[in-house]
Amino acid sequence: MSLMRGLRAAARPLVPATAPAASISNYANSVSGEQGHGGRSSISGLKVAVFGATGFLGRYVVNELGKTGTTVTIGNRGCEMETRHLRPMFDLGNMAIEFYSTRDDDSIRRTIEGCDIVINMIGKRYETRKLLPTSPDGALDPIKGSRINFGFDEVNIDIPAKLAKISKEMGVDKFIHVGALSADPDAKSHFSRSKYFGEEAVRKEFPEAVIVKPAELFGHEDRLFNWQGEMGSRLPAIPMLEDGSGLVQPVYVGDVADAIIKMTDDGPHAHHTASVDKMGSDEEEEDIFGIKAHVAGSGGKFKGATLELAGSDDFTRREVMDFVSDLTSLNKVGAAVAAVGEQAAPSEGPART
Repeated sequence: MSLMRGLRAAARPLVPATAPAASISNYANSVSGEQGHGGRSSISGLKVAVFGATGFLGRYVVNELGKTGTTVTIGNRGCEMETRHLRPMFDLGNMAIEFYSTRDDDSIRRTIEGCDIVINMIGKRYETRKLLPTSPDGALDPIKGSRINFGFDEVNIDIPAKLAKISKEMGVDKFIHVGALSADPDAKSHFSRSKYFGEEAVRKEFPEAVIVKPAELFGHEDRLFNWQGEMGSRLPAIPMLEDGSGLVQPVYVGDVADAIIKMTDDGPHAHHTASVDKMGSDEEEEDIFGIKAHVAGSGGKFKGATLELAGSDDFTRREVMDFVSDLTSLNKVGAAVAAVGEQAAPSEGPART
């Protein structure tokens, strides 16, 4: 299969995880307010709180929610101008902006209040830093203080755990957490280690949570192909980690967003089916997202499921580099860069805080 054809392949869950039996909750009645023919200018009856909506994946998920007539509350901790591009995705009155801080539990509760579903796509590819070292309470401390503002552990472990805990306390029916396919407790990358422990923390606070683990995302605003193209336009060669033999399995961001939307619409009357008893060979795969897929769940409700989403083919980083070089007519060669210390975060970080 050619690289282009492989990259356009739909996302598919790869490795199932056992899931507890779905319990009866008020989610069965959460869509009782449905109105219209479906899609825009309709009312789905669902109320969803979204954290990390301004990131790469977030804007695609939010757009799909708007297309289904879902009422959405977007948590925003920055300027209101950062969310203005999301407003045209909704009918008037279907999107609300709630200002919050990940370090203020009350503001998080205000964002989640009244919602049936919470989607967390908060993430960071790098640790942000302050100009001067401070103590945990924000006081200037040149000796024992730290310059780290939001570190990997806080963004990828503490914040998801806090959101899951508050969601559980407030009676949210479904919590969807976006992790990373690279999550591994023994990874060289601090990012990947923190994503693993973040998923474990979410599972502890909200056992029925759906955890989505996408591979590296590609799309118009990605940091996979665009980064290589930018480096190729600025430098005489495109940097590659070591010899470029590392494998990637890129997945289109729109496919991952569509999968997440399907998970918000898998109530008792939905047509999606999944059974732990039907795992194994290709002949036992279920049609979940319009594609053949393995997924752990019970009765199509996905509660407690972990889904790994990736493209249908894998490629070496050198193959990806050659593809970008040919597509852009840069005709640049790869320059091997030795790994020094901890490896950088993969390019699939879901969003920003």
